[in-house]
Amino acid sequence: MKKIIWFLIILIVVLVITLLIWHRDTVTNGGIKITFSKKHFILSYDNLNKLNPESFTTNRGDEFTGYKLDDIFNYFHIQSDEYSWMIFHSSDGASIKLKKQPSETYYLVSLDENEGQFLRLVIPSDEFGQRWIKYIKQIDLE
Repeated sequence: MKKIIWFLIILIVVLVITLLIWHRDTVTNGGIKITFSKKHFILSYDNLNKLNPESFTTNRGDEFTGYKLDDIFNYFHIQSDEYSWMIFHSSDGASIKLKKQPSETYYLVSLDENEGQFLRLVIPSDEFGQRWIKYIKQIDLE
């Protein structure tokens, strides 16, 4: 019986340590993680505020102020011709994979809720908002 208890204690300690390491690598309220070509960049809200926000209106008439994804990627010296797919991961478990379309403009919009500040992907040409995703925590570029 004592062996089982010690085994369970060791298993719990290993799980807690693993979760702490994973949580440290995942940016929650501090910004988002951008992965490109096996490199990781952290887009903090301080870095985001260094960029110029742009006001825009979506095809369905919503007005936002946000940051162009191309400007954000240029901040980290990632050119738009170096990737063709963008994968957005949300803290609520949602993910969306989008093919980079040169004719479309993609924005990250910073919004505040009771839980804190978060970023939302907005695509102005998407009339029904089906490709919009909020609570973004990571972007993978391929």
